[in-house]
Amino acid sequence: MAVNKRLTERTVINIAGKNFTVARVVKVTKGSAPKSQRHNERENKVYQNINVDSSMSHLNYHYKSPEGKSYNERFDELVEQKIISTRGLKEDATHFDEIIFDVNTRYFEDRGGYEFAKEFYQEAYEFVKEKYGEDKIISAVMHADELNEAVTAELGYPVYHYHLHVVAIPTVRKEILYSKRCKDVELRGTVKEVITQVSHSKMWESKPKLNEKGEPVLTAEGKKVIEKSYSLLQDDFYNHMVKAGFTDFERGEKGSTAEHLSDLEYKTKKETERYKEVEKKLELSSEYAEKVGDVLIALESTEDIGEKTILGKYKVSEEDLNTLREAAEVGIAAQAKLKEKDEEIKNKDWIIDDQGKTITSLRKQNNALEAKVEEWKEKYNSLKEKCEPYLVALKKFPEKAKEFVKDIKERIKEEKAQAAWKDAAGKVRKRYKSRDDMER
Repeated sequence: MAVNKRLTERTVINIAGKNFTVARVVKVTKGSAPKSQRHNERENKVYQNINVDSSMSHLNYHYKSPEGKSYNERFDELVEQKIISTRGLKEDATHFDEIIFDVNTRYFEDRGGYEFAKEFYQEAYEFVKEKYGEDKIISAVMHADELNEAVTAELGYPVYHYHLHVVAIPTVRKEILYSKRCKDVELRGTVKEVITQVSHSKMWESKPKLNEKGEPVLTAEGKKVIEKSYSLLQDDFYNHMVKAGFTDFERGEKGSTAEHLSDLEYKTKKETERYKEVEKKLELSSEYAEKVGDVLIALESTEDIGEKTILGKYKVSEEDLNTLREAAEVGIAAQAKLKEKDEEIKNKDWIIDDQGKTITSLRKQNNALEAKVEEWKEKYNSLKEKCEPYLVALKKFPEKAKEFVKDIKERIKEEKAQAAWKDAAGKVRKRYKSRDDMER
């Protein structure tokens, strides 16, 4: 079963009546930007998310619009205007961050719905402006056209899930220095220019966690505790919104599955809930069907109804006959409905089981990849540590370091040549020895 790798917008669940905020970042390359644009700006004709109601898309609210241009076109314009610099940026690197802000549906629905959501996400947009700078923001749009089926079923009228997509360019301030080869000796090492460099990794670089004294926090093994930048984003967003007067919600838990439910997991959870609801309705229907069944049996057994005529047939009053007919029709309809519900439950059960297996498989793959990444990180750090003395020497004594490496290469080359010569000589000796043995 194919699984959409793009994380769903509905990543927050309502647990025991509590509301949770989530702010997360999705990395977008120039190649994947058109796909993000089609989803965010509602340019598709058909959406993989079946809950998108195109008839409500006119309510999607832009805090900043790409003004009819593509995300990549707006990016290139900023480069031309020298607002951003792509120095050192690879073509397949991250060019945009898509920040998605979310709170569970009931939080908005219980406080005014659409208008309240617009005010809330206006403040969230202000938060992004502080982080990225308004001139680096390409698009900011609140989606108001995705139906929340669970809340709709609960409240009995259409309820839409409000969330905010912001596409911005991650940048850092970088000082370009005059090189040591600069003809003007006094300028060497001084700042030549300051650029706004596009770099997701530098903007979201994880840093050591500090204690109250500003010192690094250490683990029991003495290693520095690294605080993930995305986790700090959660804290900053939550604190910003509370300070702005928006309360009655909690910060999404660090590492909680509530923050990272995929679209598949979310729908599986909802299907499970709806499966239980159908079971309850089925129990009530079964009780009703038993009563109707009694009426049907009574209809088939008419010996005790009416009077027997001289021809051996029974006479039934029109009133009794109409009553029995109505009961029979109701019973037959109930049986048909029960059969339909039974088939629906079987289908839901199959879907849930299949989706559960898919999730388990994906988690195993993810765990294996994470383990492989950690293994290569350790190898890289080990290699970096071994090469550190040479890198220092290369920086301080470049000529000697190069001579040292050249000397090692020559030795390795010489050793290989000697080994090859010995191997060849051994083969010759072996050949002559075999010939002598044959002559004997």
